[in-house]
Amino acid sequence: MGRINEESHRFIALPFVNDSLKMEVWDKERWLFYLDRDNQSVPYVVIEKEKKDERVIRTTRDLMDVEAHLFSNEKDALLFMNNFKGE
Repeated sequence: MGRINEESHRFIALPFVNDSLKMEVWDKERWLFYLDRDNQSVPYVVIEKEKKDERVIRTTRDLMDVEAHLFSNEKDALLFMNNFKGE
């Protein structure tokens, strides 16, 4: 899991557009989208924002308090954000 002195740039914010896949997330205001540089198996992290949520995920500790969806590839993460209906 996370290390005590974990670098603050483990999670990198990703754009909501991938030109090579010809995909774009329609509701960009709803999501946070990150690449976890330390996780090789499921590196793509998607978090649904709460109202007026200004959080920034930098460390594993930041990620522990939110419901995150993990994906092994960017295409699945982008599809999830466009097809998620909510509760």
